[in-house]
Formats: sequence, C-alpha cells, structure tokens
Amino acid sequence: RDNVWRHPERKAVFAGDFICRGPDSRGVLEIVRNMVDNGAGYAVMGNHELNITGFLTLDKSDKPIYQPSASTQKVIDGVISLFADTPALLTNHVKWLRRLPLYLDFGAIRIAHAYWNPVDIALIDEKNTKGKLTKKNLKEIFRKKTPFTRAVQRTTRGVVLKMPKDLMVNDKKGTQRTRIRIKWWDEPLDKTFYELSYGNKFILPRYTVPKQLIPPFRVYDETEPLFFFGHYSVKPHKSMPRNNLCCVDNGVAITGLLTAYRWSGEKEVWEGNFVYGEKVDS
Repeated sequence: RDNVWRHPERKAVFAGDFICRGPDSRGVLEIVRNMVDNGAGYAVMGNHELNITGFLTLDKSDKPIYQPSASTQKVIDGVISLFADTPALLTNHVKWLRRLPLYLDFGAIRIAHAYWNPVDIALIDEKNTKGKLTKKNLKEIFRKKTPFTRAVQRTTRGVVLKMPKDLMVNDKKGTQRTRIRIKWWDEPLDKTFYELSYGNKFILPRYTVPKQLIPPFRVYDETEPLFFFGHYSVKPHKSMPRNNLCCVDNGVAITGLLTAYRWSGEKEVWEGNFVYGEKVDS
C-alpha cells in the first residue's frame, strides 16, 4: 500500500546483506528502506552495507574511508552503476544506511548479521551515541585495530579463523582461501577444521585445529535468548544449528530461495515456522 509492503499483523526484520547480491540491489534497498521508514519493518546492517558505506563516505582528502579488495570493489561498482542516472539518490541512501543499527534486541529474541557477544554490543553502544556511524566511527572500523573495530567486525562478519600458511585450501573457482567462518556456538578446542566450519563453500580437512590458531571469542550459550542472523548463506537443513539459533540466509541471490522465519513468541526454533518464497528466474 502506498509503495510500501505491509502485513496486517506482523513486521519484517531484515538481517543485513540486502545489497551487493543479485541483479537489483537498488530495488531491494528501496523496498527495505520504505518498509523501515514507514514502520512496516526493521533492518540491521550487514557487512555488505558496511562496506559500501565505508567506500562511499569520504575523508578530509576526498578519498574513500574504506579501500576494498579488487573483488569487493567489483561488487561495489556494480551497485553504484545502478544509480548512474541518480547519484544523489545513492548518496541519500548511504546516509540512511549509516543510521541502521548493528543489532536489535527485543528481549525474547535478538537479531544481528553474524554474531552476538554482549561485550561487543556494549562497545558498539558506547561508540554509537549519535544514532549513526559517524566518519570517525568508520575511520576506526576500517583503518584501526581497536576493541570497537573487532566488535563491529565480529557482529557483521562473525568469528573468523585465519588458516595456517602451510594449509592450502581452494574453493571451486580455484581461489585460495585463507580464512574460514567458524561455529561460535561450539567450544572450539579439539575440533577439526571440518567440524568448526559453518557457511564455507569449500571442503576443509578433518584434522584438529591447533590451539594457537583459534581466535578468542565468547561461545553463545544454549540458555541465551533466541538469536536470528544472516551472513552464512547455508542450505535450509543447516538453518537451525541449535534450538536457540536461526540463520535466515539461504543464499537467495544464488539459489533463488528466499527464506523467512515467522516468529510467534516461541523460545526455540520450530521448523514449521520457516517460510520459503518461490524461485523467480531473473
């Protein structure tokens, strides 16, 4: 209604990464923004939104605060090209993205893009006092190594393990992978690379991860509130890694499977509450 998607009783919550994938980031951004601005939904920032915000926010020398890798630059350029006729609109959208929260806490449920740690959340609150990511915040996130930087990176990118230099792992495209996303709800000691892996699109060895390689992180306990996240682009059968964890990212831009979870007050994830959109060929 009035260019806004609405539900008579519910609100949508977008778990981040609604741009930089698929053929129409501009259209998706407009849908999400219209819903959030008109009270029909909520959204948190993912690493994709953070990257494009950092790149399109300039420092005093008129240089992008974030200097992406070649592959990330290509993705960002693809989004920018969609606004070739209206660059001012893209600038306006970036200002809006900077005001997106990095997390939502509704008490009974929590939402963030990739990971939840109360210490990280407290650091984000301490720095984000103006209700947006300021240029100072962005410079710290992309150019410094501070506790705040780590808090934002983990919240938007999850817990990442750096591979040893003598372990060569390539993906299907032949690209060497130097980092892997790991399960932050499992105790990591005495686990194999394969057992710790979550959301990685390449095969990992089944031998134990050396203790010195494991990054320090807080394990999300099974007694904590139900936590919804995105980021990992897993297949549906991996969307429920534990009773109080739910990944709603099934890689819609790749698989065509749009996934949502219809929460109705339950304290544990229920498989019957998943809703899947039909595949649409672009």
